[in-house]
Order: sequence, then structure tokens, then C-alpha cells
Amino acid sequence: MPGTACFVNSVDLAVLEALRYGRGLRADELTAVHLMIDATHAARLRERWDHYNLETSLRVIDCPDRRVTRAAQELVATAREEYRNTNVTVLLPRRSYAPLLGRLLHDRTADKISRAVSRIPDAAATIVPYDVQSRIREAFPDLFGERITRGVEKVQAPFAQSDQQRIDTYEHPEPPPAVIAVDGLTLGHRATVEGRVREVDDTTSHGETVRVIDIGDDSGDLRVTFSPGHGGTDIQPGQLLRITGKARRSGNQPIHMTNPIYRVIETSEGNTPAE
Repeated sequence: MPGTACFVNSVDLAVLEALRYGRGLRADELTAVHLMIDATHAARLRERWDHYNLETSLRVIDCPDRRVTRAAQELVATAREEYRNTNVTVLLPRRSYAPLLGRLLHDRTADKISRAVSRIPDAAATIVPYDVQSRIREAFPDLFGERITRGVEKVQAPFAQSDQQRIDTYEHPEPPPAVIAVDGLTLGHRATVEGRVREVDDTTSHGETVRVIDIGDDSGDLRVTFSPGHGGTDIQPGQLLRITGKARRSGNQPIHMTNPIYRVIETSEGNTPAE
């Protein structure tokens, strides 16, 4: 990727303007790059790119951990390693709207990518703005006004908020829960433990089959009950489970959980289960 890269997530006038700007830089090579976090979206993007027969080649790069900022930084750093005498410029299309909508559509992802890329020696990031409101004014010189502005805001805002939420989710996935020892469970509190399945027992009560399993770690044992329709049918002795639920106790009975969330970490043969 020597020269200039334009990061794209769609095919619209803002992207075309950024590509036009990139060609004006007279770089040795101009490449459009899409960091793929959604295979279906990437396929649609490729179809639209080919449909419009755009001169700039499109490179789709899988981003399996969904951290697009880090992926962008690593991509540029790799290019600098491969082409040591090359300056790399990254272009980031940005759409600007009316003042109210502009606040909703502030492209935080572009800002993050720009800051990350700019830390790399001989690399620079440029945000290429595209003023949507002024282009609408040019297209409708006699009709442009509050009515059109409100119409544009009404149409664009839900899509913009949805896209930003999706990017934020990919950029900041929830961390996995902290795993504690079984003897560290506190009654009435939700927690996550890992333990080996020691026993599985299916019992019938009032015509319904309930699965009861006993798991344990080095600190103690935990009894887990699954009511019909709440999972547990794939649990077998010897598996290593990660279980998240609320610890309870009835009378002098052992501590237990009912219908917790669980995941098989390791099969009884010691293998990691296929996703």
C-alpha cells in the first residue's frame, strides 16, 4: 500500500470526493481500503464498487477482532515496513450536515483512526470533508429551506445513529467477565466461575425433565439446575464449563445456580469446541 489509501465504508458522493482528492495528490498508488467487520456489508460494498466500475481498486481487509482503529494503524505500519522510502497518506471521508444533525453525525471513528495513523513515522491522515447541506442547496436552489433541512435530518439521523452504535460496539466490545473461584461466590450476587463437570443427573418432576449437574474447581463444588427449555442438554461429564449466574442456597442445601448462562470451554476429551 505505498502512496495513498482511502478508507471507505460505502459508495457515496463523500467517498467519490475523497477519491478525487486522492488522485489530485499524484501519489504513486491510490487504493481504497475497507476494513471488514461485517461480511454481508462488505459484499454489498464490493458489488456497488464493481457496478459503478470505479477506477480506484478496492482492497477488503478482514478485521476479525473488530477493532478498526488498531487495524488501520497496523495496516499503515506494515506498509511502512515493506516500503521504507515511502510516505503513506490515509484519507478519511467525512460527511458534514446541518448544525443540529452535524452534532449527531460527528465521526469519532475517523478522528480515532487519524490520531492512530499520525503516530506512525512518515505517515499522515487527512479527513476529507463533504458538505452535504451545501450540495442539497445547489441541487434545490429554489426549494431549500427549513422544510428540506428537517427532511434530510429526519431521514439521515436514524441511519447515522445506528451506524455509529454498530461501530462503537465493534470498537469497544464488552470485556469478558472475571472468573472467580467457586468458594468465592456470594449469595444473591451474580458471578462467573469455571469448573469441571463431575456428574450429570436428569430427574423428572411433575412430568418435566430437569437436568442437574455438579461442577467443581480446586476450591469447591457447585450444583447447577436447568429447567426444561433453558439449555444444559449439551452438557456432559468431563467438560470444562464457564458459568455465569446468581448464587443461591436453600436451607442447608449446597450452594447452587438455576438456569445460568454457560459456555463449554473444553470437551471431555480435552479439546476446545468448535465455534
